[in-house]
Amino acid sequence: MRGCLSSVSFAVLVNGNAKGWVKASRGLRQGDPLSPFLFTLVADVLSRVLLRAKERNALEGFRVGRNRTRVSHLQFANDTIFFSSTREEDMLTLKNVLLVFRHISGLKVNLDKSNIYGINLGQNHLHRLAELLDCKASGWPILYLGLPLGGNPKACGFWDPMIERISSKLDGWQKVYLSFGGRITLIQSCLTHMPCYFLSLFKIPTSVAARIERMQRDFLWSGVGEGKRDHLVSWDVVCNPKAKGELGFRRISLRNSALLRKWLWRFPREGSALWHHVILSIYGSHSNGWDANTFVRWSHRCCTSLPRVFQIYSVCGRRWGKNSVLGRLVVGGPTPGGPISKTT
Repeated sequence: MRGCLSSVSFAVLVNGNAKGWVKASRGLRQGDPLSPFLFTLVADVLSRVLLRAKERNALEGFRVGRNRTRVSHLQFANDTIFFSSTREEDMLTLKNVLLVFRHISGLKVNLDKSNIYGINLGQNHLHRLAELLDCKASGWPILYLGLPLGGNPKACGFWDPMIERISSKLDGWQKVYLSFGGRITLIQSCLTHMPCYFLSLFKIPTSVAARIERMQRDFLWSGVGEGKRDHLVSWDVVCNPKAKGELGFRRISLRNSALLRKWLWRFPREGSALWHHVILSIYGSHSNGWDANTFVRWSHRCCTSLPRVFQIYSVCGRRWGKNSVLGRLVVGGPTPGGPISKTT
């Protein structure tokens, strides 16, 4: 690893020819497969420094729910979110932690790309904290990891980034002529999967789902360079399974429900995850182990219908008893594969 770090050199291309090799003082060659792994190791150092500061009560972080679960930071790849109180002492501590990390790793925080966001905080206080950290003060909503944070998923404007992505993709395809079979392939392989990231986290409004399906429907039947054409069959028929002789397109609303229900499956199985502790701290735990105490509140605006399936199963399991087939599957008992909640 040291050899990979010490032997890095770069050249400047002048009219397509490499001129003047420059030896780098730190870092790996561009595209080196070791780079992501090395960055993960270095980012873990920052996480451990923050956890050590939190253990020593040098950083308060953000406390959630009845159990006062503390959240100090979240990391994903090269993106990091810090949570802190509005005290200037905590801001100075966070700044000192970043300086220590800079001297340890040689990585400097890019303050031009750093922003501070306040929740229920006056603008004057927010700008004063921004000056203390030498970063910019910004407002909500924000775009983080491709998702808008601080917005309302029930509003149609919340889904505009996803609609724009689909529209730009369709505009790019209109530059070439596509056959009917090619349009089917593009819808199934691309257009259907583009909204999955949003659909796995938020409940899509009916009007937005209908708009996306209308874009798919118009692209399928109108095509490119063929002018406007009539739809030969209804969209419901097109979305029927291939086993029935149709195209098997997936409805947006059904996919949205299926992706959101995965969180109900993950909830009892990821007991050590931070998001699990946050949910428990806010809403508590139900005796069936599948969900939180209050079904509607657990859904938190976007998944109000999701817990009903497991609610029915858990109620039937308790009513019929643990010795019944359903009771052994859901609540737990001597089944060949064990209870559903323990299935790997």
